[in-house]
Amino acid sequence: MQKPADSLAEEFAALSQLQSLLQQEQTVLTAGQADALPEVIIAKGNLISDIAKLADARHQRLVGAGFEASENSMQSWIDRHGAAADKQQWSDLLQMAQGVKEQNRLNGLLINKQMQVNQQTLNIFANQLGNGSFYGPNGQSSGRTSARKFGAV
Repeated sequence: MQKPADSLAEEFAALSQLQSLLQQEQTVLTAGQADALPEVIIAKGNLISDIAKLADARHQRLVGAGFEASENSMQSWIDRHGAAADKQQWSDLLQMAQGVKEQNRLNGLLINKQMQVNQQTLNIFANQLGNGSFYGPNGQSSGRTSARKFGAV
């Protein structure tokens, strides 16, 4: 029978990979390399899905051991039944998860800052056009130009 701690090393490795991707994302964001973001975002999404599957499997093993499917229950299981190696892996995993959470929060701040800069730039262009929009309902540019026609005096 598998025990709840059996996948902790695999979860730690996946979180470590996620941390590396988040660092790569931060580099892309701070360097203004928006073209590289989709690849990072797709890889990040796939990895998060894998991490969720590992956590779900751990939770199922917890339930099989008579505990609730939660992180608090995992801590209880570790305290009661975990070997020294299990306890260390769980501690390392929790610490890594906290670091990943903080890195993700920082990246979110960078994304929000970039969105503000983009919005301010769009507002500047909209104000220069005078009507607040670049395109009309028909999809054509609605920027105002001189009322004078070419060739007319």
